[in-house]
Amino acid sequence: MPDPEIDATNPDDSSQSSLPVEAGGAKKKEVPAQAGFFQAYLQQVKSVLMTPKKFFDEMPDTGGLAQPAIFLTLSAFVFSLLQSIAFLNPFLLFKSLFSTILGVLIASALIQFLLKKMGGKSTFEGTFRVLAYSKATVLFAWLTLGPFPIGGIASLVYGVYLNIVGLRKVHEVERTKTIGVVVGLALIGFAIKKLTGF
Repeated sequence: MPDPEIDATNPDDSSQSSLPVEAGGAKKKEVPAQAGFFQAYLQQVKSVLMTPKKFFDEMPDTGGLAQPAIFLTLSAFVFSLLQSIAFLNPFLLFKSLFSTILGVLIASALIQFLLKKMGGKSTFEGTFRVLAYSKATVLFAWLTLGPFPIGGIASLVYGVYLNIVGLRKVHEVERTKTIGVVVGLALIGFAIKKLTGF
């Protein structure tokens, strides 16, 4: 996650340190450093889910893979843990964690290849950042209403929307092309999951 920064105008005053919410070097939204790692994470989750356009507009598409990878891993772990508890199946903890992270990596590579062919301007890093932060939706993907996976459906639909918003920003590709790539891969991924159960 982002590292604490100290106000350059007063380097001796450590009480002014803050933990940036956005990834990369740009200092956008902040929460107090003393709030800690998890409050910074929750603030990022809130920003992605509640104000996605603003979040992705402010998100730099460079700055390293570490911060979005940590966000993705933590989101996937929380989802996997809650799912394993809800279904009383500890195996789901490892299965869901692995499949979520692997899915983002594969999707990032495929989307990067396709959008680049369509004139996309970003790199794999920018694509991965968008997909990693969009996985904030898995935090409610484990919810069910009886046999109906309401959380999973909501997570899939809203995740597609977040991907479209973020990818349009970093790649600057036409909306219809972005929608086609994201929706097409989401449907393929959904079909594979249903067929394989993975």
